[in-house]
Amino acid sequence: MYSINREGYIVWTNDKQREMLGYQKEDCIGQHVSELYVDLASNRKVIEHLDKQENLRNYDAQMKCKDNSNKDVLISSSTCSQSSEFAQNRYFTYDITARKCMERALRKSENIFRLLTENLREVFWMTSINLTDPSQQQILYISPAYEDIWERDRQSLYHDPMRWIEAIHPEDRERVTEHFMDQVIQGGFDHQYRIIRPDGSIRWIRDRGFPLSDYSGETITITGFAEDITQRKATEDRLRLLESVVVNANDAVIVTEAEPFGEPGPRIVYVNEAFTQLTGYQSEEVIGQTPRILQGPKTDRKILDKIRAALETWQPIRVELVNYCKDGSEFWVELMITPITNESGWFTHWISVQRDITERKQTEMILQQNEQRFRALIEHASDIIILLDTDGMISYISPSIESTLGYFSQDFIGKPMVTWLHPNDQNKITKALSKSSQRQKAENIPEIRWRSIKEEWRFFEVIIKKLSEGTAFSGFVVTAHDMTERKKIVKMQQDLEREKELSELKLRFFSMASHEFRTPLSVILIAAQTIENYGSIEQAEKLIRNTQRIQSSVYHLRSMLTNVLSIARTEAEKVEFSPQHLNLYKFCSQIMKVLYEEQKEKMSESQIKFALDGTNREVFCDPKLLHSMLTNLLSNAVKYSPKGGVIDFSVTIQSEWIEFVVKDQGIGIPLENQSHLFEPFYRGENVGKVQGSGLGLAIVKRYSDLHGGQVACESVEGIGTTFTIHLPVSS
Repeated sequence: MYSINREGYIVWTNDKQREMLGYQKEDCIGQHVSELYVDLASNRKVIEHLDKQENLRNYDAQMKCKDNSNKDVLISSSTCSQSSEFAQNRYFTYDITARKCMERALRKSENIFRLLTENLREVFWMTSINLTDPSQQQILYISPAYEDIWERDRQSLYHDPMRWIEAIHPEDRERVTEHFMDQVIQGGFDHQYRIIRPDGSIRWIRDRGFPLSDYSGETITITGFAEDITQRKATEDRLRLLESVVVNANDAVIVTEAEPFGEPGPRIVYVNEAFTQLTGYQSEEVIGQTPRILQGPKTDRKILDKIRAALETWQPIRVELVNYCKDGSEFWVELMITPITNESGWFTHWISVQRDITERKQTEMILQQNEQRFRALIEHASDIIILLDTDGMISYISPSIESTLGYFSQDFIGKPMVTWLHPNDQNKITKALSKSSQRQKAENIPEIRWRSIKEEWRFFEVIIKKLSEGTAFSGFVVTAHDMTERKKIVKMQQDLEREKELSELKLRFFSMASHEFRTPLSVILIAAQTIENYGSIEQAEKLIRNTQRIQSSVYHLRSMLTNVLSIARTEAEKVEFSPQHLNLYKFCSQIMKVLYEEQKEKMSESQIKFALDGTNREVFCDPKLLHSMLTNLLSNAVKYSPKGGVIDFSVTIQSEWIEFVVKDQGIGIPLENQSHLFEPFYRGENVGKVQGSGLGLAIVKRYSDLHGGQVACESVEGIGTTFTIHLPVSS
């Protein structure tokens, strides 16, 4: 306590005041009060109240100590004596330095606390406690991390704490809230549960809480931390999955230490069940050992050196090598070795996955042996074997190309197969390759021509087959069989056969001619002799009849000679095929008109019914050949029909075909003779004395072939015969 006059000078101080500041009495008396206060504001405040003669109440200030330290004080003042000549104010000072230090420490602690909680990745929370009604608990504090993890406004929890429970996944809610308060009272809780964010996404939370008590031991708040463990959960799930994969994998798995690389090598720390099944070693037999126990005489040293080089540079490596079982039997493995690092990136282990490829290696060995055999067969085969890629380019051709065509194999590599083919055959190969690429069935080309190095055309039969690797199309294999010599032999055989047939034809012809020419010539001779004896007009009727017989015989001879010449030209392949547009109705009518004129006597005993079905339009045929075909069929029908017989002659024009049908009611053809009908000079056994050369039907068949058509016969002996010709509309 101290007193000052109106001018602000200290006039009195008690011992406590001096003791608090460390001054002696003489240090204080007469000193201006402004020298006691640290800050200017405090000086101004004191002087202001002094001037106004007002009292201070609990004013915070800092006073200077003699040792230059400061004291926090609480100041109050009162006027203790006042007159016109004298006034004195008394000031009471209370030392609050200790309290101020505590307040500053508390504020500092609060700032540090807030700084920590607001920058934590975890959610720090604090709630009140209500044992009778937990729903009435209040959120005292929740850190900003709540908004990042829950994606909800934390202010909403201050107004409605139950929103925390609403965010918990329905399947976890009851488990979390059921014994929440009991667990808190008993010392805390540690829960893992799921929350549902507003966007529907789910996060895993680990929430830990514990009670805070006052000095009396009574629980006053609950404090805790909540963290997002979604990533950890996913990692744990992956680890469990990987553990399950490793444990249940069909491939052998070995885990070793990271070092040493030299002798004796990294030791084994884990093997799975597949390893024991593959090698025969139990896990306890190999743990602590090195993978060297699997090596043996046939283990490739170069491969082991390659593995060591990869290990020394911490690089993964994949190799194939021979290992050995516990019983000493060997097996092939595909070995994949990978380094394992910890969270700091430090290499801690090696994991080795070993797949048994013994069966595959054996298969590869068999395939390699077979390939060598097949290559030997291919390279010594007389046929040309060609491999084409998917674009039809030659990737391989067997050496037989040299002996067959005179070329070297390398002349063909990378070139299309069609390069050396006859221009008219190139499209055959192109089409066959296209078809073969669409199906597994082989495509056969009966004949193509390939140019030899001597500029000669050689004939080949070609088979094309698609090649596949799995389900993928990879190209073609082509087999070309040289049939040039065979064609020559076949041609020689055909020539010999033709000569034989010609010899038979000659015999038949001379036999026929000796008979057929003799008969009409005899008729002509007798008729001429008879005419010489006709001297009167009364015998004119006989003259006309004999003249007609002469004409008929001449027509017959002319027809027979025409047929002989026609068959001779077809045998010599000298018949010219010259199609042109024809009006069938007019054409057929003209044929029947000529037939009536040339066979008046026979036609007077028969009737031809002609019908044309279809549009009366032009068709494209050779008129000479068609005239000969129809004349022969109609002449035969007339010739072999009984007196008064009816012959049906019909023509039907369809979209692509013309159908000619000649049907008679004649003697018919024996079944056993029908297969020889179209052979030159062949006549049925039941023709009797009916004249004929046996050439007509042969001509019909050959002229039909020239048109690209067909001819068929249906006959029943004693009932009649039907001949049908089908010719394309556009020959």
